[in-house]
Amino acid sequence: MDIKLLILTTFFLSTCQEKNIGYDEAMKNCDNNFKTLEVTDPITNESRKVKLINEDCIIGYQLPTFEATTIEGKTISDQNLLGKINIINFWFQTCAPCVAEIPGLNQLKEKYSSENINFIAIGTDNKRDIKTFMEEHPFNFEHIADGDELYRSVFKSKWGFPFTIVTDKNNVILQTISGGTTDTSAVQNIINKIEPFIKSEL
Repeated sequence: MDIKLLILTTFFLSTCQEKNIGYDEAMKNCDNNFKTLEVTDPITNESRKVKLINEDCIIGYQLPTFEATTIEGKTISDQNLLGKINIINFWFQTCAPCVAEIPGLNQLKEKYSSENINFIAIGTDNKRDIKTFMEEHPFNFEHIADGDELYRSVFKSKWGFPFTIVTDKNNVILQTISGGTTDTSAVQNIINKIEPFIKSEL
């Protein structure tokens, strides 16, 4: 390998290991890359401008620093996610697109359960409501409840639900998926958007 390339690669890898490198920069990148859409209110007929920020503006940056506890009492943080591929899904139980894609997320978990992958769901509902919901709608990820603070203040999300992040083993964000459908296509859609990144990292 060329010595310059080796030095650059080593620098990049070591830099990526530093705590919280890049996520604030990701937010700056998002704020600087947006489209403005003019929309008309159907009732008042008044037009206004809306700022649209694509969720892929955080791709290539690291996860933010965070720590949370699952509903089973396990501590999850950005540091203990290192060394594994991570699928992180933000959702809530009355979000129809969130619920529609759960069977697809479960299929990925079942297919890759023996691999070095974390499957984490961060719900905005409380622990009791999530447990009650899962009695009728199995969702086989590790669950963090009361996740609105994580979603809004830590991940500083500017996007709608469901919102899914895929990272590599260094916590670098590879894929982001915002929104979804409420019909049966939701299952295959979420698989198609996540699985290629799992395969590329295994």
